[in-house]
Amino acid sequence: MRRDDALTRQLRELEALHDSLRALTSTLDLGEILQTVLARMRALVAPQALSLLLYDRQRDELVFAATEMLRERALLEPGVIDGIRLRLDQGIAGWVARHREPVCLEDASADPRHDPSVGRAVGLAPHGMICVPLVHRDRLLGVVQVINRLDGRPFKADDQRLVQSLADHAAIAIANAQLYRDVEQASLTDDLTGLGNSRRFHRVLPPLLEQAQPLSLLVLDLDHLKAVVDTYGHLVGSRTIATVGRLIGEQLRPGDVAARFGGDEFVVVLPSTDTAPARHVAELIRAAVAGCLTPDDLEVDITGVTASLGVATAPRHARDPDGLFRAADMAMYAVKHRRRNGVAVAGD
Repeated sequence: MRRDDALTRQLRELEALHDSLRALTSTLDLGEILQTVLARMRALVAPQALSLLLYDRQRDELVFAATEMLRERALLEPGVIDGIRLRLDQGIAGWVARHREPVCLEDASADPRHDPSVGRAVGLAPHGMICVPLVHRDRLLGVVQVINRLDGRPFKADDQRLVQSLADHAAIAIANAQLYRDVEQASLTDDLTGLGNSRRFHRVLPPLLEQAQPLSLLVLDLDHLKAVVDTYGHLVGSRTIATVGRLIGEQLRPGDVAARFGGDEFVVVLPSTDTAPARHVAELIRAAVAGCLTPDDLEVDITGVTASLGVATAPRHARDPDGLFRAADMAMYAVKHRRRNGVAVAGD
């Protein structure tokens, strides 16, 4: 390649990387960042398949988080293997993550580190491959995997350099997005119970109310907790609330949202749930609280602590968030005034 041609190519690559950096730092949305990485990788090296795997630190695994695959040079299928997990001793991607070293292979399928299971699932035979680690401040974030050039030529050292440069930019953006997500999640979580807090409840209820009617709301308040606090102190009171939060969480179904509303009051949002099944969930929670707050759990006898619950359903009892909460809250107070340790439906 002539010197002028090489210089022109380098300038184009620098411009492309600059544009990529600007795009990656313009958002803190992790999904947008992952899609931007795929688009920029596709433009730079024109592969048949792209995968971005994120590192799950708790399980010590890689997770396919964003993928694209071109079949028959025309059909682009996004996300065909998203959610599949790899151990860090599994496949070339696992090796790259564990050793934090990039690889550039002419025939990945012949490499002893290759795991054919994912390729078989999507009908892809990997030949040329670039796989580079995503690392920020010595912290592993994941790997980027680029497979098979569309023109059939093998990947070269320049291609690996480009992919690694973009991966380094992406690692900064991903780390910032994950930090933002963690901070936001902490601001929506109740420290004592691990459930959502009132802020999360107010954030999720309005959109769910628009999307998932019938929707039911449970309002729960503990009975006789003040007597426990007066007798045993605030530490036991806090441990009791934490235990109740765990019991509520154990009764939730996929899609349900529970939050500690404040003090010893909890709310549970049940999307796509009418009054009868919502009352059943409320009874399960009531029975769990009544049956589990024993001396074995908390080292003191607080068996007198029970729960009163109110149930309201939209649109039957109210059509807006405030009206739904008031209806369930009034039903809960009706139980407390009448007998406690029970469940009531709004309007009963």
